[in-house]
Amino acid sequence: MNYVCVMGNLGKDPQTKVWDDGGKTVNLSVATTERWKSKTGEQQERTDWHFVAVKGPSADFCEQFLKKGSKVIVQGKLKTIKKDDGSYMTMIDTFNVQGLDARSSGQTGAQAQQAQNTTMERPRPELYSKEIQQRERQREKGLNISSADVPW
Repeated sequence: MNYVCVMGNLGKDPQTKVWDDGGKTVNLSVATTERWKSKTGEQQERTDWHFVAVKGPSADFCEQFLKKGSKVIVQGKLKTIKKDDGSYMTMIDTFNVQGLDARSSGQTGAQAQQAQNTTMERPRPELYSKEIQQRERQREKGLNISSADVPW
């Protein structure tokens, strides 16, 4: 099973890429920080950065409600892709994004409640037409990531 769930903060505003067919992908940089005490009792900390690709209705949610500093939970699957420079990177291909705070997303109280109660599920592929499924596969094959898209 390929499943990942990450809770962290956005390191920059969501970046939107619009495709020729009108679809879009929103890229997120999510930081997770782990804290622990060493054997000597010293406080230690390590931050990992996760590259996240969001499509479909979840992409609209990210554009509307999230910004740098927003706390999010991202659920999806790990995917390794080849970048334009020939190197490889691992990303999270999402099927669920949830915002966790109102202040960092600039929402009113009602919008915050709506955003916190919103869970965007990935549409079921069996409901897509064959043409849409084919476009999705072509889009995934043509996903070009430049070094500028990677936060590290």
